[in-house]
Amino acid sequence: MIGFARRQSESGSKAQEFHALRKAVESARQARSVETLLGIEGAASAAYFKLFGSWVPAPWRFGKRVAHPPGDPVNALLSLSYTLLYNRVTSHLNEIGLDPYQGFFHAVRYGHAALASDLIEEFRAPIADGLVLKLLRRKQIKPEDIEEERGEFRLRRAGSKIFFTEFENKLNSARHAATQGGLKLSYAQLLRRQAHQVAKVITGEQPRYIPFSLE
Repeated sequence: MIGFARRQSESGSKAQEFHALRKAVESARQARSVETLLGIEGAASAAYFKLFGSWVPAPWRFGKRVAHPPGDPVNALLSLSYTLLYNRVTSHLNEIGLDPYQGFFHAVRYGHAALASDLIEEFRAPIADGLVLKLLRRKQIKPEDIEEERGEFRLRRAGSKIFFTEFENKLNSARHAATQGGLKLSYAQLLRRQAHQVAKVITGEQPRYIPFSLE
């Protein structure tokens, strides 16, 4: 009975978080300022990472998203995954002649590619977060693969090799992109297409930016 009650409570909690995310999507569509949109994003992020934490398997622990600095191994893996994604998008923006440091939503500050940070938002969950959960749930990365030194967490050589290989595999995996006419594209191709789409909007060739979605 206690176990059943606990499962019911956990299920109810997840329902609340999903409701919060759906509400955030509706609110974001009606936002009329960047400040309002960022406030909605903050609330949605809190709900999202509560769900994320519920999917992290034992013995790993994840309480909340802490980025600067990552406070635990799971946060460190998320930060690594985001950094790889950020670097890849920055490279694509440079290739097509866009200044990656001039963004729309992320604050412009020295050394920060704000436009790259803008663009990776729609890819964080399917690529970066999905990769980390896969590696943990399939036990491809184990607690002993991570070492801690002075409060910093690093992958050991074997774990690092697995992580970087799986990141590339994730980028090269093909998915059906609903916003691309149902074409079966890899995430790597989608990253390039979205970067090119930003360029088209800036030059006036395209009226608005359309985020990708998966069928």
